Amino acid sequence: MAMNLLITSDDRQAAYIPALICSICENHRSEQISFYVMHRKIGPEIIGVIRRTCQRYNADMFEIVPPAGAFTMFSGEMDAIRGDHRFPEETYYHLLAHRYLPDKLDRILYLDVDIVVNGNVHGMYDCDFGDSFVAVADRYGNLATKHGSVRNTSRPIYRFGGNRFNSGVILYNLQKMRDYIDEDFFRTIIDKMKKNGSLRYVCWDEGFANLVFHDKAVYFDDVYNSIFQSSKPAIILHAGAHPFKPWQYHLSENTRFEDMCYPRSVGRKKWMLAAKPINAVWWKYAMMAPNGSELLREAEQNAEECRHGAKSMREKNRRLEMVRKREVTLRFSGCPNVPGRSSKVSSLKNRTPIALRKETRVEIPDIDQSFLNWANDRNIPAQNY
Repeated sequence: MAMNLLITSDDRQAAYIPALICSICENHRSEQISFYVMHRKIGPEIIGVIRRTCQRYNADMFEIVPPAGAFTMFSGEMDAIRGDHRFPEETYYHLLAHRYLPDKLDRILYLDVDIVVNGNVHGMYDCDFGDSFVAVADRYGNLATKHGSVRNTSRPIYRFGGNRFNSGVILYNLQKMRDYIDEDFFRTIIDKMKKNGSLRYVCWDEGFANLVFHDKAVYFDDVYNSIFQSSKPAIILHAGAHPFKPWQYHLSENTRFEDMCYPRSVGRKKWMLAAKPINAVWWKYAMMAPNGSELLREAEQNAEECRHGAKSMREKNRRLEMVRKREVTLRFSGCPNVPGRSSKVSSLKNRTPIALRKETRVEIPDIDQSFLNWANDRNIPAQNY
């Protein structure tokens, strides 16, 4: 059987495409697979690595380079309104990829670069579209409630937390897309959202995909888009930004997560603990890639830098905590530095000794009202501050 896969990336994450290709081909060895790599900035060296990976599995690889400026209506508008440049224009390529793909293709499976395939995906790939434009995994909707849905139904479908599906895995019905979706279609949506002020809340490509396709999709269980919530995931998503991507660290069995995380990042620790078995799966396929050893060296370097950074941050926080406790003690001993004023700590030798300060009080008429409320709630005598 034949399968068509779409991968989009810029030069920053292109080095991880071979790991994705290996994961797909290892789980579909008897099939003819065609990879369509859509990009504008990937250098020839990385393209060569991607091509060698495909040749190893007798898979076809085609480059698609869209014209300059073809997607500025997405990236340009979003960067201008949201004021950030975290997501390059390649993030939006899959929404209009059908405009550049061969007409002979009737369907194509789009996968984010941070994904690995760990099973057979034909249960989703061979689905009957009916009148639907896409097939997706329901990670944020009704099917996800058995895992504790994170969907916020009070939010619009295009906002983060209100989305129905994750855009990292989308099977496109290319004939439907060619008939109804083009640049003018999205331009009309963007112009309307700019006028009513809602464009700033769109969750990038995922927001646009949910806005357009949430009621025109075939939904599958999260086995096809899982963060190890399913018992046997076929497609594993490595959600989140730094440091949750699998290539950031090579986590061994003896990894101490306290050494890898900043002290007060409780959420980060939970993510990394959950990410450990996922990372192991990603590295299993990454080490099959021609550039696997290079990825491993980079990951070990990242891990060492993170350990050093986390250790420095813990020491810095320990010292700040000591200073904070000293400040609290001085404040309740009559020190004029109260909340609402500068929090800078001068040296003790420049402070009035506590014994003298009780006799020569310094009146401070502009004490912060929130501090007064806090002190009154705790029945702290006024002479203490």
